[in-house]
Amino acid sequence: LPEIPKGVWRCPKCVMA
Repeated sequence: LPEIPKGVWRCPKCVMA
């Protein structure tokens, strides 16, 4: 998983809010 700031996860499968 790419290093993205928490809260930017908005994909159909990558839902890590």
